[in-house]
Amino acid sequence: MAIFFKIILAICFAWWGRKEIPAFALRINRQIYMEYHSLVDMNENYDFFQKKSCLQPKEMHFSYLFFLLFPSILILYDDVIIGGILILLCFLACLDIAYYLTDIRVVALIFLLSLSQGEINTLYVLIGLFIIIQIISYVILKKEGIGMGDYLLFLALSPLFQIEQMLYLILIASLLGIIYYLFYWGITKQKLAKLPFIPFITASTFIVFVDKI
Repeated sequence: MAIFFKIILAICFAWWGRKEIPAFALRINRQIYMEYHSLVDMNENYDFFQKKSCLQPKEMHFSYLFFLLFPSILILYDDVIIGGILILLCFLACLDIAYYLTDIRVVALIFLLSLSQGEINTLYVLIGLFIIIQIISYVILKKEGIGMGDYLLFLALSPLFQIEQMLYLILIASLLGIIYYLFYWGITKQKLAKLPFIPFITASTFIVFVDKI
């Protein structure tokens, strides 16, 4: 009965994820249009704004794999909360690949679910570490290290792990990103303008959780 419930829940998540990826762009465009319209007197309607926007809805065909991946995750992990977090990470990874953006609402939900694990000290340590990294990035390197959405996702995940495990997760994600960048450069001989980092955070989280099973 429990497995049947998990499968139904996972299918619902998969259906939501499939629909939400293209809907995300429409919602963001709507929010930007409303905010811009409240500040500037403009004649263009929303439909015109949507057509001209660089952020267009995308259909991620490999998101059909959600219907296979999500039930597998919930069956593999006895803890539904952990399984739910991993499912949300997979969704955010696809969103990052599609738009180089993240959904702060999903990140906040991951954080709330992570708080049930109780490793709050890891969160405090990570906040201090990221502040130092940001200072070094802006003062010395004169540029941002990683995106703010990536920082927030790391912080949202931090209550799930002890400090050593969280640092291990960050290290693995960084190494995976570097390997992908070098592999891309080796094939195309071109620099990668943007690198969606959440897929590597997601893969790293799976790796660390495998060690915890």
